[in-house]
Amino acid sequence: MERGVEVYAQELKRYLPAHRVDIISAPKINWTKDFSRQIARFTSQTLRQLETDPPDILYPLNNRWQSILCKLFCLRHKTKLVLGGHSGLGWDDKLNLWLFPDVFICFTHAQEQWAKTVNPLIKTTVIPHGVDLRQFTPHGPKGKLNLPRPIFLTVSAPHKNIQDTIAAVAQLNQGSLLVLGSVGTTVPHNIIDQYYRAADVFTLASSPSEAFGISYLEAMACNLPVVATDDPIRREIIDSAGLFIENPHRIAEYATTLKAAAETSWGNKPYHQAQKFSWDTVANQYETAFSKLLAA
Repeated sequence: MERGVEVYAQELKRYLPAHRVDIISAPKINWTKDFSRQIARFTSQTLRQLETDPPDILYPLNNRWQSILCKLFCLRHKTKLVLGGHSGLGWDDKLNLWLFPDVFICFTHAQEQWAKTVNPLIKTTVIPHGVDLRQFTPHGPKGKLNLPRPIFLTVSAPHKNIQDTIAAVAQLNQGSLLVLGSVGTTVPHNIIDQYYRAADVFTLASSPSEAFGISYLEAMACNLPVVATDDPIRREIIDSAGLFIENPHRIAEYATTLKAAAETSWGNKPYHQAQKFSWDTVANQYETAFSKLLAA
C-alpha cells in the first residue's frame, strides 16, 4: 500500500492536466537505516540535473535536508518554493516554516493556527487533502472477506496506535479487525476501495500531531463511519461522520466507542462529509494558489 504522500503526489499531477507536473521519485529508501542521508544524496543529484532548466515551482515532500537543499536551489534561481505540512505538528514542519517558503500549504485550519504560532511571518494557505470520488464511492465491488461482523478496518503505519486498536477490538469479543498496510494485508491502492466497502467501521487512532490522514477521506467516501482520536485536526476532517476517543490508550473507552459506531445508523453522513474534499474542488484551490504564486 502506497504512502499517503505518494498517493497525494500522483493525484495532484492527475488533477492539474493544464500544467507540466514532473514527479521525481527516489529509488527505494531504506527507512530503517540513515534515511536522511539517502534522501539528501538523492536530492543533491536531482537538483544538479535541474540547474540548466529550473522549474517554475519546486515542491519537495520529504523534509529536512531535502527542504534545505531545495531552498538553496530556489535562492539561486527564480524558482518558487512550496512546502507543505505533511509531517504534522513537529520539528520537521517547524524547520519548513522557518525556511520561509514562498507559500506553506496547511491541510487544515487547525494546522494553520499551529503554523502561525511557530512563525507568525509565514505565508500560508489552507488546502485540504483530496479524495477521488470516482474510485471511492459507496457503490461498487467489495473485497471478499470471510470474517465475523462487524468488520472494523484500519491501516498500519507509524503514529497510528495500531496495538491499541487491536486491543480494543479484542475486548469486544465480537466482530473482526482487518489491518491493511505494512503489518497487515498489503493491498494495491487501485483496489483498496473494495475493502473499505466490505467493512462496517473505519478506525484510525492517529497521534494528535499527524498532519491529516487521507485514509479518513477514502473511508468516508465509501460511506464508512469513522472512529478517530479526538483532536482539532481530526474534528475538522470527520465532523459528524464518526465518533471520537479522547485517549486511544484507554482500551475500554476505545472498545465502547467502536461498538457504538457499529450500532449507529449513519445514513449517508460519511459520504456527504467526504464530498467536501473532492479532488475536483481541491485541484481548483491548487490552481488558484499556484497562479497567484507565479504572478507575484
